[in-house]
Amino acid sequence: MVVIRLLWHTKATNYKKLRQSSCSQVSRIPGSNSSYEFWTPPFYKTVMSRTRFEEIFVCWRFDDKSTRKERFLRSGDKLEAVREIYDDIVKACVENYMPGENLTVDERLALFKGLCPFRVYMRDKPGKFGVKVWCCSCCETHYITNFQIYTGKSGNKPEKNQGKRVVSELVEPFTGKWREVTSDNFFTSSLLAEDLWSKKTAFTGTVRANKAIIPPQFLEKKNRESAFMRGYNGQSVLVSNLEKNKKKPVLILTTNQAVEGAPVSGDEKPPVVLHYNKTKGAVDTGDYITRHHSLARKTRCWTKKIIMEMISISTLNGSVLFSKKYPWFSKRNTGWRGEYLELLANELVKDHVGDRLQNGKRLPKAIRGGMERFLGQAFHPYLEYDAKLCKYCNIKVGTATCCHCSLYYCKLHSKEVSLTVCKSSAKVVEDYIAKSATRKHCQMCAKRNSTQQKCACCGKMTCGSCAIPKVFVVCANIFGKI
Repeated sequence: MVVIRLLWHTKATNYKKLRQSSCSQVSRIPGSNSSYEFWTPPFYKTVMSRTRFEEIFVCWRFDDKSTRKERFLRSGDKLEAVREIYDDIVKACVENYMPGENLTVDERLALFKGLCPFRVYMRDKPGKFGVKVWCCSCCETHYITNFQIYTGKSGNKPEKNQGKRVVSELVEPFTGKWREVTSDNFFTSSLLAEDLWSKKTAFTGTVRANKAIIPPQFLEKKNRESAFMRGYNGQSVLVSNLEKNKKKPVLILTTNQAVEGAPVSGDEKPPVVLHYNKTKGAVDTGDYITRHHSLARKTRCWTKKIIMEMISISTLNGSVLFSKKYPWFSKRNTGWRGEYLELLANELVKDHVGDRLQNGKRLPKAIRGGMERFLGQAFHPYLEYDAKLCKYCNIKVGTATCCHCSLYYCKLHSKEVSLTVCKSSAKVVEDYIAKSATRKHCQMCAKRNSTQQKCACCGKMTCGSCAIPKVFVVCANIFGKI
């Protein structure tokens, strides 16, 4: 229930902000009976009281505290307090989604200023203080396929080749399929590129200028032979590109032979730079999405902060899987993630509200009424809505059915046509093509009247007495045939 409450409190410190973040900025789902009143303050009382929630949140633990010290002395794991649930969430993220061709490895920061043995300071991040999380994301959907929490130094000495270890462990479940990994200069090294290539995985990443592998000619700003330079070392290609009005050259190491070429003209960027810019921001985009609809609450306990961060990652991944199953859900507006969180909270709380309504005989009348209204709404509007999607574009809602295939089509991909059919015909065939007919006699009556009208269904000549003009809706598949 604490998870459900966290889904509701998306940075809403008072009722006014709560209405704005949960209702006003979230467009409603067509066909849903859900209304604004369910997300006003009385709605929260249908689940639990505020005092009950605060009591549970204060006592929120994820392991047996009495044996925590013993387990820590035995394993030396700084995440022993959350290890069990942490492993379950990481396993679920890895197993429930198959990423695309490109992966991105980067870090995100769970903002936290309380006491924590592995809290870090990152000046380039918005909050600066917090818990660092290494993430591997799919560039196409921003799904976080794997992640690790940085727990500081394992001893008194700093770790060597940390970037190589982190990237290798994060992408290990997805190697062997010739995917490509993109990272920044913190992780990039020639050893990492060679190791990933041996596992049938390509690599692209920027390189710091203080690396010993870089030739001096690649770092020169003046008296360069060319603005674009590249060097080869086995499968690895080091590219140096100095753009106009830039003080330093850009250094990129790649094993992707498809993007190592030179720019077409002097004003254009090299293909490897364009490729890096396209694939480098998956983790940052996912971080921005979760911060925009944050599930975190103020706390000084680092274990709760880590769990709330993992809940944010889980809801991000869940929204990606939901949008894959219902593609129209994420394409019709930009506030679809807020709608997804609302649907998720409703689904999680539905059974609990029903049990509380059945067993709570002494509940106030207002709360019981709110429970009954909440349980009376449609909890699967997206399933009914999906059945009426346009079968041509699969995004817009179908307004009419085609007279031939009987499927829903939107106004953009359907058209009303006026056809003349005889009284014995009931539908339009697909292979009809309008043609001008010469004047012939009616084939439907005994009068044999002269006519130019032709039935659109059976093709027989019909006079004015035997013909019935009708309006049909046809889909885009037979536009050119009518």
